[in-house]
Amino acid sequence: MNKVLPILCTVLSTLSYGQSYSTYYGTYDVNQNVNVNKDVKVSGTVNQNVNKTVRTIDYGALAAANAQKEANRLNKIQYEDSRDAMRAQEIAADPYAAYKYGNEVGRAYTRSESGKLNKRQDGGHFRKKITWIWTQPSSLLFTRPFSNSFRNTNSDGSIECIVTVLFPKNYSYNQEKYGKERYPETEFIAKTAALKIQTNKKVGEAYTTKDGDNFYTHKTEIGRATVYGRKGYRATWIYESDYEYVIKDYYFSDREGILHEGIVQYSVDKTRGTFEDLEGRRYYLRRVVEEVIGTAYFDLK
Repeated sequence: MNKVLPILCTVLSTLSYGQSYSTYYGTYDVNQNVNVNKDVKVSGTVNQNVNKTVRTIDYGALAAANAQKEANRLNKIQYEDSRDAMRAQEIAADPYAAYKYGNEVGRAYTRSESGKLNKRQDGGHFRKKITWIWTQPSSLLFTRPFSNSFRNTNSDGSIECIVTVLFPKNYSYNQEKYGKERYPETEFIAKTAALKIQTNKKVGEAYTTKDGDNFYTHKTEIGRATVYGRKGYRATWIYESDYEYVIKDYYFSDREGILHEGIVQYSVDKTRGTFEDLEGRRYYLRRVVEEVIGTAYFDLK
């Protein structure tokens, strides 16, 4: 009995918890029927029905709404330079202009400087001459909380987009640091990394982290994308936590044993927005964020 009750309680709590999830990407109806007999042996069935709905997202309408709200926000700003006012109008209509008016930034290390980096910093490029460059989009659309990350919020601040251009690492370095379970032996480095995201995030399943945070996966998908100037992959994880709806895009490409990565995360508090709001913002910003990740540059000598 002592062993049965915890298992039974876990099953029941998981099933009832799942019924409160968003149905934007599909309806998950869980019906359960558990019988416990007098000998305290558990028997019964758990029937789970997943009714997927076909939803057509009007990306054009969502993008137009985002553009209008962005124009309203930028129009409220007082510009000292008339060129900034002109650029603000252009960026609101097409966020790609934020890339056009951005600045090239980055880091460079001589062989001597990279030799002084510790193992957590050098990415497996010890005593190599390193050039790492990317474009910081216009501050009219993105702020820069960290050197290689950019942050955007919508007009009312409810939706946050964080773009991170990750420092490329030698794949064998990742294997040594994180283990071959996470970074298995493969000649298809970028594809393997993308597929790993999909296999680790099971659609329709919830899990709890060691910190007590709950996550529920609604959807995963893999597509093509240019990453660091090379054809690679985009792995998407769409999920919700206890407090937020999130769409997270992981970007991967590889060259000569080096894994190039970028991450774009869109999130909104459940009390302030929906997955549809996130999809609209993602569609509106997608071209500019993918240009930042696609044109990043890394070289070793």
